[in-house]
Amino acid sequence: MFTFLFTDIEGSTALLRRLGEDLYGQVLARHHELIRSGLAAHHGTAVDNQGDAFFAVFSSPRAGLAAVLDIQRALQAQLWPAGEHVRVRMGVHTGEAAKTAAGLVGLDVHRAARLAAVGHGGQVLYSESAATLVRDSLPPGAALTDLGVHRLKDLGRPEHIFSLGAEGLRAEFPPLRSLGTRRWRTTSRPSWPRSSDVTGSCRRSGPWSIGARAKTADAIVRRCPRVRLVATSREPLGVGGETIYRVPSLSLPGPDDADPAGSGDAVALFVDRAKAQGAGLSLDEETIPLVVSICRRVDGLPLAIELAAARLRSLSLAGLSRA
Repeated sequence: MFTFLFTDIEGSTALLRRLGEDLYGQVLARHHELIRSGLAAHHGTAVDNQGDAFFAVFSSPRAGLAAVLDIQRALQAQLWPAGEHVRVRMGVHTGEAAKTAAGLVGLDVHRAARLAAVGHGGQVLYSESAATLVRDSLPPGAALTDLGVHRLKDLGRPEHIFSLGAEGLRAEFPPLRSLGTRRWRTTSRPSWPRSSDVTGSCRRSGPWSIGARAKTADAIVRRCPRVRLVATSREPLGVGGETIYRVPSLSLPGPDDADPAGSGDAVALFVDRAKAQGAGLSLDEETIPLVVSICRRVDGLPLAIELAAARLRSLSLAGLSRA
């Protein structure tokens, strides 16, 4: 599993016309330096660079987050020739890709590229999978804003898109350049349960906005005060009586642990999910270091561990550790 980053300069052709070839060449060289420096500082790999566009990958979603924040701040703090503003749009998506002789190949690579293409200069767009993996590790002052579900060119499945905001980054942007936003219908009065004391979970098909979930939950608890709701959400609902439990990353074995297999919840979850996939994984001196390495690469995040374990349907453990 990789975290993909696509970047390019918004309006680069118009910028070339305004500056001329010599000044634009200086701008492009400095742009390249800032991006490569940010990638190197956070263990990112530049897979491809054509003109003003970069394609990079990270093995850690958190490293990717730190890199895009540093790069955008550096780009916006830079004094460019002739008072110009060099605005770079970015798309971040976490998914799978096959390593081939031609490079990384897969629909998730295209999804990351399409994501960047609908943004604006200075904007960092996150797919739902990438946002899920970094939401609980955002630095102080950073936030992910829900932009809704959008259709992207040539991709059948719509994408739930989030915009990354932080100190030092541009904050206001026009609507995304997507093919359209999917509208989700919600009922103003849900069917209320009749039991006098119910503990359960509310589920709806399709992605709901936080606002729609909050309105529904608030309506339920107001009209049925003895009903208890268990909701899973990326953001607090903000309704009266809400108790928030934030699910942290799972514990990882330390470098000096005598028994790595029994000292981390991340390893235990990976083994459990691997067995659920029929992988028949057993821990021994050969497999333990591979499992620990995989869990550390995904920062102990439960969803990332489950996604990694699911790949054992098509990869060996050794192959997964190298992916």
